[in-house]
Amino acid sequence: MLRNFIFLVFFMGTWVLCSQENIFLQRAFWQANPTIAQVEAAIAEGNDITELNGNLFDGACYALLENVDNTTIQHILSKKGNGVDKMTHDGRTYMFWAAYRGNLDMMEWLVQRGAKCDIEDAHGNNIINFAANAGQRDTALYDFLLGHGADINSTTRSGANALLLVSSSATDFNILTYFNKKGLSMQSVDAAGNGIFQYAAKGGNISFLKDLVAKGVATNTYNAKGENALFMAARGTRSKQNHKAVFDYLMGLGLEPDIVSTDGSTLLHYLSGKNKDVALYKDLINSGLKADLANKEGTTPLMMAARSNDLAIVSLLASHTKNINLQDKKGQSALTMAVARNEPAVVDFLLSKDADHTVVDTKGNTLAYYLVQSYDPKKPEPFEEKLASLTKAGVQLQMPQHNGNSLLHVAAKDNNLSLLKRLATFNMDINQKNDEGNTVLHLAAMSTGNTEVLEYLISQGADVAVKTEFQETVYDLAKENELLQGKATELDFLKSE
Repeated sequence: MLRNFIFLVFFMGTWVLCSQENIFLQRAFWQANPTIAQVEAAIAEGNDITELNGNLFDGACYALLENVDNTTIQHILSKKGNGVDKMTHDGRTYMFWAAYRGNLDMMEWLVQRGAKCDIEDAHGNNIINFAANAGQRDTALYDFLLGHGADINSTTRSGANALLLVSSSATDFNILTYFNKKGLSMQSVDAAGNGIFQYAAKGGNISFLKDLVAKGVATNTYNAKGENALFMAARGTRSKQNHKAVFDYLMGLGLEPDIVSTDGSTLLHYLSGKNKDVALYKDLINSGLKADLANKEGTTPLMMAARSNDLAIVSLLASHTKNINLQDKKGQSALTMAVARNEPAVVDFLLSKDADHTVVDTKGNTLAYYLVQSYDPKKPEPFEEKLASLTKAGVQLQMPQHNGNSLLHVAAKDNNLSLLKRLATFNMDINQKNDEGNTVLHLAAMSTGNTEVLEYLISQGADVAVKTEFQETVYDLAKENELLQGKATELDFLKSE
């Protein structure tokens, strides 16, 4: 609680340093379980309680996810702009987030104010399946949803019903029996043919797996891709990766670890993105699985580890890879993926193993493109460290990218003012045209939702008089930009004399 309070004080005192730092979009604020008075104080300081971030989460979402007191949440939802059916991340209303956290009191409060229970999110999940996938096992929650129009027979886009989804977190048969009595079969399978045992393997609860075996549930079955339960165990859940003991148990039942699925993937492909159990990797590699086997997309386990796993796993897989510079069908190598998504230490390691710093993807993008895509103004240190390593290796930031774009074009198209300012030190021609005849200012005029980026580029020497190949001016493009509609009077500074 003391640490959370320190975080709260820190954010309350420093949010004004950056207009993007709305304190309500910082999870640390909500982790401290703020009172209504603290929320109101933050609003008085200029923070917007209704603002959605880039991923469409707002303060109310985070309050629900962090189990803030319901009285505070209800106060937040009374604010104009936070209606009970407001669309947030992935097309979910607040009812989804309340169900995700098993907050039945808030669910009841929301329904009393008109919230709906018979809706789906942008991924086709209804609220019952969303709660089941989150591991909620309170039958009263499901009774409430069913009593307000939710469909027990609804499935996800992969064909999984609530009984299958909850199997990944079940510890006994109680919740399965509940769904069975509501009409869902114990023999349910998803669209690929995965049943209860496969979903339970995903959760990795060995005790529950043993209970399923004792009940006679089939264990050594294969889905439409030729995968057994080991593959579901390798996927794990959003919050948990399975350790070696789970795989030892499953293999002890006769499940074979050396299967290659119809898309060319092995267990190592599924594990290498997140699983950090070194002993498990060593065991599978010793059993014959290849760390450099490419699936049908050309992706190897090393590439997947380089994208998002720890250095220890990357190092292990690299030691069993003959060609560290293999590229997938998009032309991305392990180094490409590390530059785009992983830590500087992984980039340095791959460079030390002679990873090719001149690699170019199928679109014509170099490592410099992936470097700038990784830029986070809130955490610039990794970018700076990778930049130093790549520059030392010989990567040129001035090299043209896909479609003849400079890195300035890339940043302008993404409307990334912070990145444009960082790139200003690299002496790039701000008025250079890409292969379509557009300058950086042209792209910014077509994509930005405010004039700040445009004003900055002009201050750096961007020429408003340059026309596109269709003889359009920057002013013409800005006027056609729907995001700038209603701001015509503010665009006069774009007119050329």
